Amino acid sequence: MTVTFGNRFRSNPNNLESSAGAEANKRPPAKFWLNVGYATDDETYPFVALPLGIPLDLSDQKELRGKPEFVAFTSAQNDLLAQLVAEAETLQPGEDRIFEHPGCPLAFQIRHVRGEQQAMSPENNPLARRVFG
Repeated sequence: MTVTFGNRFRSNPNNLESSAGAEANKRPPAKFWLNVGYATDDETYPFVALPLGIPLDLSDQKELRGKPEFVAFTSAQNDLLAQLVAEAETLQPGEDRIFEHPGCPLAFQIRHVRGEQQAMSPENNPLARRVFG
């Protein structure tokens, strides 16, 4: 007998929606990503990033309000986001740029995704293999 999460806990995990989740489903996929990680000397994997990046083009500017010090801080955040998006917009689809600072073990990557790709048939995919039969 197979017990699924939905049966066990009387909920449908495929139908869990919050207002944030519903809003996220209406947005187009992100084109520009900011990733944190470190650079490597490997040609295949030149950057090892955390599993979750920041979608730059889907990030909103913050509203300016509050004390002058907070307005200055929020303005600086908005400016940083604008600079990162402007840099990302200079990249071609599929291109990325890695930024490192000497002496700092971490780096960041700005990446412009390629967009949707066609699926590769198993017969033409050098990484695919049959595991059964």
